[in-house]
Amino acid sequence: MRNGQAEGLPTPGSEGLVQQRYQGAVPTHAFAARRREVAFLRWTLRHRTRLNYPGIPAAWVVGLLMIQGAGWGTLVQGSPHPQNQFSTASDALKGVVATIALPGQPFGVTWDTVKGEAFVALWNIPSVGSGAVSIVLAAKDEVVTTTVVGYFPEGVAYDGGKGEVFAANTHTNNVSVISDATNTVVATVPVGNWPLGVTFDSAKGEVFVSNEGSNNVSVINDSSDRVVATIPVGNGPDPVVYDPVKGEILVANPGNGSAIGTVSVINDSTNQVVATIPVGLYPLGLAYDSGKGEVFVTNAGSNDVSVISDVSDQLIATIPAGSHPQGIAYDSGKREIFVGNANSNNVSVINDTTNTVVASVTVGDSPQAVAYGSGTDDVFVANWDSWSLSVISDNSTTTGGSGGGFLGLPGVDGYVAVGLIGAAVVLVGIGVGLTLRRRRRAGVRGSGGSSAPPQGPTL
Repeated sequence: MRNGQAEGLPTPGSEGLVQQRYQGAVPTHAFAARRREVAFLRWTLRHRTRLNYPGIPAAWVVGLLMIQGAGWGTLVQGSPHPQNQFSTASDALKGVVATIALPGQPFGVTWDTVKGEAFVALWNIPSVGSGAVSIVLAAKDEVVTTTVVGYFPEGVAYDGGKGEVFAANTHTNNVSVISDATNTVVATVPVGNWPLGVTFDSAKGEVFVSNEGSNNVSVINDSSDRVVATIPVGNGPDPVVYDPVKGEILVANPGNGSAIGTVSVINDSTNQVVATIPVGLYPLGLAYDSGKGEVFVTNAGSNDVSVISDVSDQLIATIPAGSHPQGIAYDSGKREIFVGNANSNNVSVINDTTNTVVASVTVGDSPQAVAYGSGTDDVFVANWDSWSLSVISDNSTTTGGSGGGFLGLPGVDGYVAVGLIGAAVVLVGIGVGLTLRRRRRAGVRGSGGSSAPPQGPTL
């Protein structure tokens, strides 16, 4: 028994969800704001506060409208998950919306854009004595089936041309090919020693597999499911990523972690290394940013992220991250980079315009791999020690579909802030009104009523 779940393959549909998404229940603070507004109006009528100066009622009206806008805004805002009709980004609201239990320790994850499923590589399932790949249906946040593959699979990649997923099995020195139509293994391809990373080259219809034990990259033709080339690279190659603009494959070579790691750049037309770029210590993750034409590299040994320009093939920035960053993914919808920090148990969110960390999201124990679910605005994080998959939403919801929340402020936090400002305006108006009323009464008593200004209207 691990994490309250029996060890072994679960029955389809029974293993997945341990935390349901927030399904749009109306936030209680919205009703509280409305109750406070009604209570204030009742108090005002009961005390019949005099409104002799136009600035005082104007302040009250503005404040009440702000509170009302904030209250109704949060009612409309609803769930922070993008299931709702209109969406906009909100860094302040990024968070885990679901945690999915897995039957083994996850090491890799990839996204199937056609089926809307995440494929998660599991190192070992004790009752089976082998590795497996769990298929998670994003719409329901649950595991729909688990497919047995070779021993200790790590890297996984989706082949959109064939509708197949390739899983690198480190201890059996081969790659399992899974059909996403049947969720079964349709081929097993021998590669080099200790295969780790996998990426799909959509232009060539080829799969590139890094072999840590043989310091090379195997190239698999996805039509024949056979190795058609082997490319020597650096020491201990691990993650690989495809740059479709340049037609290049980038491979990170962490070595033994004691020296600066490198990234080998492979031309996919010649299958030759055309550049070698020094990065940080022990690079273990790669992600291609299509919006900037840049490659982001996680350096587990130096706790930072290197940014490489694919135009110059040079290092152009270094961004501090959490402790032992590993998995990384590019969110094309928000142009953000999500970095899993294995020793910090969180995910750093990097804005690719400023190259700064704009948010940090707590996930499970020892996050190893990250994948972006295009079309869902979800980010999937494989947690090694938790035997789980965290689902992070990069969205909040608004009534407009663009921009921020009320008065341009983002999300529920923006509405709450506006409500607080409105409440402050009302309180100032009350204070000014009461002060003027006391002074007026004092003036009436001091003059015997002969010089008192005429009374204004009352509510």
